[in-house]
Amino acid sequence: MHLAERALGVMALFSNHWRWRSIFFTGLCALMETPAIAEPAISKSRLAAYELSWLAPEELPRLMQIVPEYQQLRIGKLFARFMDQGARTALISHGGRVVAYNWVFADRYTVTFDSHVSRNLELQLPPGCVFFGNGYIDPQYRMHGLFPRLLAHSSTAFGGARRCFSSTDIFNSISMASHLRLGFRRVGTVACTTWLGRTSFHSRVSPDAPWRYIAGDSLELIESSVQEDLHGSASLSSASRSSR
Repeated sequence: MHLAERALGVMALFSNHWRWRSIFFTGLCALMETPAIAEPAISKSRLAAYELSWLAPEELPRLMQIVPEYQQLRIGKLFARFMDQGARTALISHGGRVVAYNWVFADRYTVTFDSHVSRNLELQLPPGCVFFGNGYIDPQYRMHGLFPRLLAHSSTAFGGARRCFSSTDIFNSISMASHLRLGFRRVGTVACTTWLGRTSFHSRVSPDAPWRYIAGDSLELIESSVQEDLHGSASLSSASRSSR
């Protein structure tokens, strides 16, 4: 990890204390991208035990069964808003019970650093691309090969995506490794900083690139033909900035 990101990570640990979050906060997330997600090599006997489906609007209470009770009110409102915005939810069930889900967004996705309260950055997606976010796997079913199956299913949400984007906390090594194993690569970093109650966002396309200030609260993801030639697939070009 780049030295500057390590320094910001130390600041993030300090700022996570609730007493300081309103006046001082630092958060970092990595933007990940892959051109395609291959169907995982899972034996038919293991796959037969799980059911893949899409969440229907009337099934939202069924999804909430996997959410901890103390979070259900807040998460329920958030998920209802996702549905109103046209997002789709990939489900994996076992014995009729939802054990994993993943939301799939087209056109735009909101990266949040405080559970959709005030530190939110809207990412505008290129045409034909989707963003994976707000996914969850029941702890009892983790390390069972469900993550690659869930994302492969998610990639078909809107008739098959040309590119799939995702994000993860840069210090979440397990999530980062899981994305890399599926063919994702890191194509950018977003930093959220609050100082004396004022929040700002910066982004960069590589650890050696300069940080760029994001004017407003919206960042456009752009496919780069230059990087396509270098890496064999498109990715973010520069930190294009726009205000709403």
